[in-house]
Amino acid sequence: MANIDFGQLIGIQSFDNLCLQAFQRLQQKQSIVTNLNEGGVYRTALEIAMQGLADLYSLLPVVVQKGFLPYSTANWTDLRGNELGVQRKQDQKAQGNIIFGRNNPSGNQLIPSGTIVKTDMTVSGDELRYFITSDYIAPDGVAQQSVPIIAEFTGAKYNVGANTIKNIVTHCPGFDYIQNNANWLTVEGADLETDASYIQRTQLRWSALALGSPNLTYKSWALSVVGVSQAEVMDNFPRGNGTVDIVILGTGGLPTTDLITQVQNIINQNKLNCANVLVRAPLQNQINLVIDIRLNPESVLDFGTVNSTATQYVNAYFGQGTVSGVNCRKIGQDFILLQVGDLIKNIYQNDIKNVLFNQPNADVTINSDQTSALQSLAITAERDIKE
Repeated sequence: MANIDFGQLIGIQSFDNLCLQAFQRLQQKQSIVTNLNEGGVYRTALEIAMQGLADLYSLLPVVVQKGFLPYSTANWTDLRGNELGVQRKQDQKAQGNIIFGRNNPSGNQLIPSGTIVKTDMTVSGDELRYFITSDYIAPDGVAQQSVPIIAEFTGAKYNVGANTIKNIVTHCPGFDYIQNNANWLTVEGADLETDASYIQRTQLRWSALALGSPNLTYKSWALSVVGVSQAEVMDNFPRGNGTVDIVILGTGGLPTTDLITQVQNIINQNKLNCANVLVRAPLQNQINLVIDIRLNPESVLDFGTVNSTATQYVNAYFGQGTVSGVNCRKIGQDFILLQVGDLIKNIYQNDIKNVLFNQPNADVTINSDQTSALQSLAITAERDIKE
């Protein structure tokens, strides 16, 4: 985006220039007012008027640039987007299923509505809480019961990784542990759409209106669905002549079945009847990560803290939960060991000496319709011995 000086474009005038021009015009008109000394009545009145005009000039660049989509913010962006029929995507709560487990599966056991579960403390200082909204019963003989939960508040940070929700806040007798498995989400949590994302989608709207660029048009429609974070259009006939695939990721990483269905419905409502368009998740290139973190001999960091923090950073890197400064992987982006190593090293720059990878032992090439998915993660931390 070009760096435009709106003040220069509008031709704003400074207070001093406005006063000088006013004085010159009085002289040109041969005004009877000739006493324009500083502190004089006429000069003071004139300067008050010119100050108001100068303030108006200084306001104009701020207001004018808001009328151009790339430079607008907040409500101004909404006004420009609404003109083109593009609404800002709203935030929503994460929903999913967790496992209530018991070592003794005998008898029916109630999981009451209102039961609260939560994660450990995150790197942002939050304990993310979730609620059971209905009564559920684990039948006699069933050791693990799947139960739907909903996040306490909206936001993508509730799309946490596997084995992260593991604490029962309210007393629930008869159960010994809880856990969330991989792909536990059924509805992705989402934040209120940022100005940058909203502006990008609004600009794509022109393609949708003109139908001149099917690739951008499909992308615009897909990104309009709450919970979709990325969309790539495969228009090289992936399933034969005339076919198009739209590959999406959700705010929780791999999209849920419900999210794929929502996007497919939007596409079906807007596409040409003769178009064969399929919305799907990217093909998964499963990554099993085994990481050994080496701390400096002088470090006093607790191994458990290092492990927990590094796990949250790696999960966020794969789109599971959010950590400030960590960007989720993109569709078709190669998995580079050095990137993950730098990510972990920068958590505790003065404490971490090295980050070693036992698995995989090389970078992983990802195709354009694929994404790297975290299959398993094992992190150990140990302190080097000073020789």
